[in-house]
Parts: sequence; structure tokens; C-alpha cells
Amino acid sequence: MIVSVPATSANLGPGFDSLGLAVDLRNRVEFHPSKFFSVSIKGEGENNPRLKGNNLFISIFNDHYSRLTKKKQNFKFTFYNSIPMSRGLGSSSAVIVSAIVSAHEAAGIRVSKRRILNHALVYESHPDNITPAVMGGFNAATVEKNKVFSQRKHLPDYLKAVVVIPNKQMNTSKSRTVLPKSYSKENAVYNLSHTALTVAAFFNEDWEMLKLAAQDRFHQKVRMKTLP
Repeated sequence: MIVSVPATSANLGPGFDSLGLAVDLRNRVEFHPSKFFSVSIKGEGENNPRLKGNNLFISIFNDHYSRLTKKKQNFKFTFYNSIPMSRGLGSSSAVIVSAIVSAHEAAGIRVSKRRILNHALVYESHPDNITPAVMGGFNAATVEKNKVFSQRKHLPDYLKAVVVIPNKQMNTSKSRTVLPKSYSKENAVYNLSHTALTVAAFFNEDWEMLKLAAQDRFHQKVRMKTLP
């Protein structure tokens, strides 16, 4: 079986924790039943031996597979990783989503994308990365009563992403600690209006409007100080 999940770019502009899009850069996992459990990694992370012993994918896969089948089964996993790790392209969301999908496929159980998304929310509390990882395209998402609610816009093929990859890892949880504890009403209204404009620009395919709409006062400048 083969499962493929795209990279994502989230926290788009002013849409902190709410806006994200899928990028055509993918991690792929191939797996099949085996007498012995084994893990092989090719591409990003292949030189990190800790990933084989402390693998988030395997942990989530086993949790879901045992819950779905009530049995244990060894698998041989081969990971082909193209998404840079901890560089702002949703590598952890890709791992979470692919593990959940793989477990259901291995168990022979069909599952909707919406259900996959809500399962992923258990491991990633913010919906801006996991939603486009599951749904593709551009997404506006929110969480209500432990469920993800979202709207999706298919992106035209002529759009291209320009990706700037830093030469050091950026810990998401650590970068969040540098954010202010509170925001002024003026800045809150600024981000609300620009987020609404960003969503409208994507859905109307008004790309020129994004130059204005993508301005932010919540997170970008503060977090980028850690990556001069």
C-alpha cells in the first residue's frame, strides 16, 4: 500500500492558526505486512537514526491499527520524505495524516476525509496545517466542539509556490512562546479585516489583492526574529 500526503503552508498572512494551503511537495510511505517490523527512511531525515526508534508515524499508526482491528500485525515501512523537517512546511502534519490514513487502509476500513481530519486534531490542535494536508487546495478552518469545520478552494494549476527553506530547524512550540500575551483592539481588527480579505481574494482568484490582504500584525515579524 502507498499513502502520499502533501506539504502545507499555514498561518497564511494574517490568518494565524486558521488559513493554510497544500503545496505539491509530498511525503510518501509504502508498507506491507511482514514477519518482522522494520523501518527504512529515504530522503529528508534518512541520516537521523532517532527517527527509526522514536517515530511519530509508527506510534500513531499502531494506536489506530490496534483500535480498528483489535490485533497486532508487523509491517515493513519505507518512507520517502521530500518535505523538509521543522522548516514551516507542515512536516509533522503530513506524518500525522499519513499515519491515520495508513492505519485505516491496513485495516481495510474506508474513512472519510472529514473523519481523518478530526482524528488528526487529537495530535495537532490547530487546524491550519492538517486541513490542507487532508483536503488539498486553500482552506479556511476553525475548531468547534473538538471538530474541524472548513471551507476549501481549489487552486488553479498556473499558481506556483516559491519556497524559502531556512538552514536551521524552527521549533513550532518554541516559536509560539515569543508571541505577545495580548493584542490591542486596533491590531485585532486589523488582522480580522485582512484575514477576511485574504479569504475573499483566494476564492475570487484576485491575486493582486493578496499583496495588501496578506499583511499581519499578530505573528510574522515577531516569529521571524528567530530566523534572521
